[in-house]
Amino acid sequence: MLIAGLLFLLLPLGSSQGYLSIKSSIDKTKITVGDPITYTLTVTREESVKVQLPELGANLGGFEIRDYSLNPGRRLKDGRIQDRVDYVITIYETGEYEIPPVEVGYTLPNGEKGKLSSQPIKIWVESVKPSDAKDIRGIKDPVSIGFDWKPYYKWGGLILLFVGAGSYLWWRRRRGGITEEGIEYRGPPRPAHLIAFEELERIGKLGLVEKGEIKRYYTELSEAIRRYISRRYGVQTMELTTGEIVEEMIAAEVDGEVISLFQEFLEECDLVKFAKYLPPKEKISAAMGWAHNLVERTKVEEKPQEEAYAAG
Repeated sequence: MLIAGLLFLLLPLGSSQGYLSIKSSIDKTKITVGDPITYTLTVTREESVKVQLPELGANLGGFEIRDYSLNPGRRLKDGRIQDRVDYVITIYETGEYEIPPVEVGYTLPNGEKGKLSSQPIKIWVESVKPSDAKDIRGIKDPVSIGFDWKPYYKWGGLILLFVGAGSYLWWRRRRGGITEEGIEYRGPPRPAHLIAFEELERIGKLGLVEKGEIKRYYTELSEAIRRYISRRYGVQTMELTTGEIVEEMIAAEVDGEVISLFQEFLEECDLVKFAKYLPPKEKISAAMGWAHNLVERTKVEEKPQEEAYAAG
């Protein structure tokens, strides 16, 4: 069964009327956990209206993107242009979920820009049941109830917790790590680039390229660079799309050239992770060096700091 949400927008373009519509659709509204769903965005427009289609990492709520294809510029019989984006998505939780609205940017011939959002679509996700499962089971025989030890387990656990905490503090004092006033002696934080270099070295030792695990290789590199950006510039990166990371870096007033360097690398990784793109061998071989150069170019050599006391 196909369900769709459709929005139309009439845009004044001088003496004529411009036309823009966006339709969102899915191939089924009820699935079991892990089943693939084809989610399609179709944009129909006058040729003079330019559109910016959603990128690979579009926000589709809690749904996981398993495949992505872009089909732009199909001319219809009436002369209008039709662009289509297909996502193969799935989800691993049961219940009712909603694919949120997806924005499509447009630019009029006079340079005016705007955005049009698709309609949200609801999907029901059911658990996987054996075909012979029964909804109603027979009543089991009575079971005798023994002595309830649970309250004693609770108090026993609390006692063990306090004893363990006391033993740990005593051990730290013996080692000199904590003073009698309960103050822990700590050194300065490690520079972000050193941590990143260690992560890249760890990834290199996994031998993923030699094993043919290219998707995992690019996923590991992408996550290492994302963590480096977070430590280096103090911005949120995990669980965000590449486009959202760029917005965070702009808000943090990171240099535009630096942002472009990281965006290019992360988008290359996204293509491998989500779009089944397999780079040429020479690009795969150069990916590790690319990541190293990003860190080397943007690292900050921190001056030695005196160790500080922090409340433990």
